[in-house]
Amino acid sequence: MATFFDFRINNIIGKGGFATVYNITKKKTNVTYAMKKIKINNLTSYEKNNIINEIKFLYYSTSNYTIQLKYAFIYFNELCLVTEYAENGDIFKLIKEKQRLHSKFSEETIWKYFIQLCIAIQYLHNNNIIHRDIKSANIFIDKNDNIKLGDFGIIKIFEPYNKNTYTHIGTPLYMSPEIYSNKRYNYKVDIWALGCVLYELITLKYAFNANNLQLLKYKIMNGRMDIINSTYSAKLKNIVHKLLNVIPDNRPSINEIVNIDHIKKYIAQNISLENQQDFNMLFYNKNSLPYNKNDWYNIINKYDINSNSIYKNNIGKYDIGKYDIGKYDIGKYDIVKNNIVKNNIVKNDIVKNNIVKNNIVKNNIVKNDIVKNDIVKNSIYKNVIGKTNIYKNDIDYKNDCYDQIIDNEISNINNDISLANEYITDLIKENEKLYMLKKLNYPIKPPNTPKPNNTNPLTNRFNNKLQIKIGSRHEFFP
Repeated sequence: MATFFDFRINNIIGKGGFATVYNITKKKTNVTYAMKKIKINNLTSYEKNNIINEIKFLYYSTSNYTIQLKYAFIYFNELCLVTEYAENGDIFKLIKEKQRLHSKFSEETIWKYFIQLCIAIQYLHNNNIIHRDIKSANIFIDKNDNIKLGDFGIIKIFEPYNKNTYTHIGTPLYMSPEIYSNKRYNYKVDIWALGCVLYELITLKYAFNANNLQLLKYKIMNGRMDIINSTYSAKLKNIVHKLLNVIPDNRPSINEIVNIDHIKKYIAQNISLENQQDFNMLFYNKNSLPYNKNDWYNIINKYDINSNSIYKNNIGKYDIGKYDIGKYDIGKYDIVKNNIVKNNIVKNDIVKNNIVKNNIVKNNIVKNDIVKNDIVKNSIYKNVIGKTNIYKNDIDYKNDCYDQIIDNEISNINNDISLANEYITDLIKENEKLYMLKKLNYPIKPPNTPKPNNTNPLTNRFNNKLQIKIGSRHEFFP
């Protein structure tokens, strides 16, 4: 497994709330990568879940048009995700360069970028995922001038029975009317953002722009954008207007877009879809949230891109199913042959060797014989912090649980004491002030009663009561 010391940091190429992206070079091979360093201390449960979703997606993804994960490891208190590096930057930088040179993209180039982006979005949507932050700065261009969709930090993975969500998050310039209207939304938010990116490629400016959030919200909700005055074809302009329809149901789905005649023809002639397989159903399994560095190590080991894990896609690389048929029969390699222990593949520590990992009993690989063979002496328990661990007996397990509960309670009590001390200090100061005023015979006015606020504080926040950058990602309603 790679470590931080296998790489040389060249420079910073991006920075976010709790993550920084670097241009790095692997020392042995001199190959350039991008490394996203994420601070794993003091994260909320929501943020932890987003990071796990990003790791899962990068692990399972095989599309030629999404950024691919190469290595993952922990360095001190930071999670490092090493991905392929896009040598030609991103579309946002290309647009800025075109503006500087007073030139435009050729229509052929626009169609190429647009259709490749459609293929990437189709890959997400067909696997029940919405990106929620599609924008020109998150669409990268590799050395072969092909697009790579990146930044999967706020993807939403839908359940089979629920295709809507409500978390108001994203970059304001690219957020759809339904998000601004505080409504539940679905895949169509990505279609809106796709339309915004296409508009940018054509005009070299944002589809909707304003100097404050309130005006931006008004323009987006009413579809107020400048008319496209250019020499591009009517087909290209018409697609922009279809994608930027303020009514979500009137926007085409991604499958409808890629099946438009001339787009379908372009795909058949220029794009290979062999790596667009559906994800393994294990992708949709819920993960326990990590509470310490060891928990993060377990997640990294589970989704280690360089291991021949059975968690990969059904017909993707490193998949055990790949060897069930054809000349590479699974029995030949003795991985699960004769109850896994008989051939001494795993020996005494099946979890440590990452072959079956946390779902050994669920997946019925060893079934009930696991205890008889003394791999796990008495039972496998799941402790209170979601970490899979092996205990020799019930007493060890219970003690570990009690320790965790006590630690949590002590932490909560300390927080309460701290808040109480602050409150008492404020009361003392206020009483001292009133005492001095009374002593000086100064007239003391009753405190002003604030006017009742009938508006939702979240709506106030959304309506630009806080100063925010409309070009950066924000979560308005966690």
